Amino acid sequence: MNQAQIDAVFNQYSNVFPVPLGKIADALGIKIISTAELPEGVSGSITKENDGYLIYVNSTHGSLRQRFTIAHELIHYKKHRSYLDQQHEIQNPTKKALNRPDGGATAVSDDTERRYEYEADQGAADLLMPTAEFTSVFKSSDTLEEVVDHFGVSPAAINVRAYKLNLGYFE
Repeated sequence: MNQAQIDAVFNQYSNVFPVPLGKIADALGIKIISTAELPEGVSGSITKENDGYLIYVNSTHGSLRQRFTIAHELIHYKKHRSYLDQQHEIQNPTKKALNRPDGGATAVSDDTERRYEYEADQGAADLLMPTAEFTSVFKSSDTLEEVVDHFGVSPAAINVRAYKLNLGYFE
């Protein structure tokens, strides 16, 4: 799948809330695997195995946290696929890489990995809570729960997004 096709899949669901992450993954041919087998502190990862891609998401985390994790991993696919194809996985630089053929850590600089993680977090926030929609819903909602229900993300994600957009936050 080329970048224009990937972008088209993401754009197809850009005005649907909560964003249907499973449909995006399916359209991209990415399988999502929920597992409790991830190391402590790891929310998820995306790996290339054979000719396909797998997102592993930590099943011990809450469902709203899992949604953000899946969005984060989908952004890695969208933005960092060439790197993913070379390394077989994108993993937080402080964590041991999972499912690598050699079982070892990624052989890239921590700065590169940190930048990719930051980009994936920003991209996930943009995917799940686009600025214009978020601002409108946030300003017109009476409760944090209304915003959480609309976007399908955790209260913490809502407040971080609101803070970064200088909208304040719900208590």
